[in-house]
Amino acid sequence: MNRKLSIILLILCFGNIFAAAQENSENNKPTGLALEVTSLKGRPPGYITIGETLPKTNWAWYGAFGRIAGFQTSAERLPVQAVKFIPYLDNNLIRVKVRVFTGQKSFEKEETVTELSMRENERVFVKELANYGVEPFEIAVVRVVPAVSTALPSVENKTVSLQVTGIEPNFSTLPTYKLSVTNNSNKPVSAFTFETIVEERNRLSGMPQGQHGEYLIEPGATYAKELRIPLEYKKPVEGEIPKPASKPTIVISSVIFADGSYEGDAFRAAQYRAYTLGRRSQVKQIIALIESNETNFSQFSFNRFAEQSAKLTTNTDESEFGTLVKQFPALNENQKAYLREGVEGASDDIKKEFISGTKRYQSDLESNAARAYLKGLKEQYQKWLVRLQ
Repeated sequence: MNRKLSIILLILCFGNIFAAAQENSENNKPTGLALEVTSLKGRPPGYITIGETLPKTNWAWYGAFGRIAGFQTSAERLPVQAVKFIPYLDNNLIRVKVRVFTGQKSFEKEETVTELSMRENERVFVKELANYGVEPFEIAVVRVVPAVSTALPSVENKTVSLQVTGIEPNFSTLPTYKLSVTNNSNKPVSAFTFETIVEERNRLSGMPQGQHGEYLIEPGATYAKELRIPLEYKKPVEGEIPKPASKPTIVISSVIFADGSYEGDAFRAAQYRAYTLGRRSQVKQIIALIESNETNFSQFSFNRFAEQSAKLTTNTDESEFGTLVKQFPALNENQKAYLREGVEGASDDIKKEFISGTKRYQSDLESNAARAYLKGLKEQYQKWLVRLQ
């Protein structure tokens, strides 16, 4: 997986060597079904729990895959950066939505490839991916006996203020556990970072953080997160789910507080600060764009607003980036380059979220309603900006 995809993966807060995945804890109960995904021939497959309904299902994207030699990209058909699968139950059928993230350097667009209908034990190749220059993935629906995993990790905590107060197994289709951490400091926690190590290899990593700059853990409060247990890399018998990896260790590598201070690994803390810098830069641009349209409201139209939104930049503010780097003097040049891409990746993420949120207005609202919309939108981003200081 390349560095850009690794940055996006961390911004999404959860991932592994094969995929970044959303595990939705709101599923009513284990279905006992999983989608087996083989992205590269000869590599062990990945698995996605199949949820009961589409709004509550799980999904995963895969950044490691084969490309068709000689495939020509164009302005209309950008290179594929990752392939996304969304499996869910629909009565007695399993539906699988297949999408691709495309872009020159990052996830610029999400495009639908196909939607498949499958049954238990059925195995197919997603041939439609060839239209995007991607070697077809092999997918299968397999049944798993839901169980409580006994492969709970040991803990190495590199922070002082965070205390691991619980590691509990979950009854789930694929092995998961619930990690609980308590903030023993007198400062709100904005984020913390973790890695799951198996045989000295980083298999899972994440950065739980509050949405839109909100605190993740208030002083004295406890935060719980459901995490997957890495599976063995050994190739299983067809249709057999690999066993959970033995003796995993979860490392709480850093905690970042709302005032910008941190404990633990400096580089991991710097990553979060870089993401904050990128978000802050984009939010400032969005506020300025809204204010410009309020000032020239007589010329306002949502089509024009959308065109202006698409022109928002994701470039790094060199002065602010220099200030950030000086606060972490031990970083090497590769780490600094990684942070720079993290700033731009986070900025781009906010830009896409903003554009997506305004797309619902395909035609102009009545004048007073449009004014109210801009005012409410500006207040939303102004509050966010305050939390990003």
